[in-house]
Amino acid sequence: ISPVVLTLVSSDSLSGVAEIHYSTGGGGGSLYSSQLSFMAEGRHSPEYRALDLAGNLEEWRTIPFAIDVTSPLITVSAVPQPNDAGWHNTPPAVVFTGTDSVSGLAYCSPEAVPAAEGAGISLSGHCEDYAGLISTAAYTVNLDTTPPAIAYFLPPPDYAGWHTSAATATFLSPEFLADVRFAAESTRARGLRFDLTLGSGWSLG
Repeated sequence: ISPVVLTLVSSDSLSGVAEIHYSTGGGGGSLYSSQLSFMAEGRHSPEYRALDLAGNLEEWRTIPFAIDVTSPLITVSAVPQPNDAGWHNTPPAVVFTGTDSVSGLAYCSPEAVPAAEGAGISLSGHCEDYAGLISTAAYTVNLDTTPPAIAYFLPPPDYAGWHTSAATATFLSPEFLADVRFAAESTRARGLRFDLTLGSGWSLG
């Protein structure tokens, strides 16, 4: 999860070490004189060998390792999507997905579902790659599964359930989670009163 610095050291108890050679891309190799730095992400397989003062040449050896310094890319979405007002009327499944082009994706949080209705419910998760790098994400849910309740007040009838003069019915919605929309002269309302006037001889059933 970080750049690698490679140091080569050789020993020979008889004649002693003459040279150390290394190769990072095949071929005959190069004479080693100082530490080797590897910055690029991905897999690396540098080779090395030593020559002693008696002319004995070691076989090539390999040190495989991988570098990944980029966290996975995470996306979050809700199924189904909210309506145009930003609300759900059924609990959505919040899904976390990720990609990682270097070490690969090891894990993503399972889908999350809000436990109760409400506004501004935050559901969070994370994805992790095989290098142990983690990315997190959150999704905000507005959930209202309760139909609005509408109450009204109407003066009592004058006789036998009938109004003999115009009567005013007052409507009131106690809805507090999502916006309640009424078609009343193209006016959008939330918890506001509307007066409905009944003509003579009419009643509200």
